[in-house]
Amino acid sequence: MAQIHPKTTPIYQTSVFTFEDLNDLELYFEQPDQKYMYSRYGNPNSDELAEEVNKLEEGEGAVATSSGMSAILTAVLTYCQSGDHLLCAEEIYGGSAALLSQELTRMGIAVSYVPSQELYTWMGM
Repeated sequence: MAQIHPKTTPIYQTSVFTFEDLNDLELYFEQPDQKYMYSRYGNPNSDELAEEVNKLEEGEGAVATSSGMSAILTAVLTYCQSGDHLLCAEEIYGGSAALLSQELTRMGIAVSYVPSQELYTWMGM
């Protein structure tokens, strides 16, 4: 069968990718950034999106996540570690507040919620 070479990246609607054999699967676990396994961990479309956003924003890197909740957690964990204290707007999505309060507290990161009317005071503006 002839190889197909599309001009643009096709939309990958699959949730999982296949491996040639067990050796190929083992290689994935040694070098996961070389191949795709499960779309929530990454796929060609999300990688291409992240690359384009990075170019547009003239950044040093970008990540496209599978949900807003994972984007929030990724951003926080990029900058916070055990012993840090995170200030957050009080009026946020309930699921996000639960994620921050429960998971970050478990990881040793304190979270305080600031009412909207006090945000500029806290930010020194």
